[in-house]
Amino acid sequence: MLDEAARRMVRRVQRVGRRKEEHRRIGDRACWASMAFIGRVGWGVALPAVLGGFLGAWLDRRYDTGIRWTLGLLVIGLGMGCWNAWRAINQERD
Repeated sequence: MLDEAARRMVRRVQRVGRRKEEHRRIGDRACWASMAFIGRVGWGVALPAVLGGFLGAWLDRRYDTGIRWTLGLLVIGLGMGCWNAWRAINQERD
């Protein structure tokens, strides 16, 4: 049989092992949550900019205005996307 010191050591090793496993599981969840947040912010910036560019290019072809609509709507879309990202970051921080 194990003496008292050996039993304490076994319990301590088991407790440390459980704690490490719990930290690993929490770390995995935090990693996936961070990746999801980065994707949300990225799409929130890219999508309005791309849609603005496509709409602007369509308007430029339709009304033969060079690249005025494309650049204008691209900048507006990019501004909206940055505003979306700013809002998402502030919501996540709170």
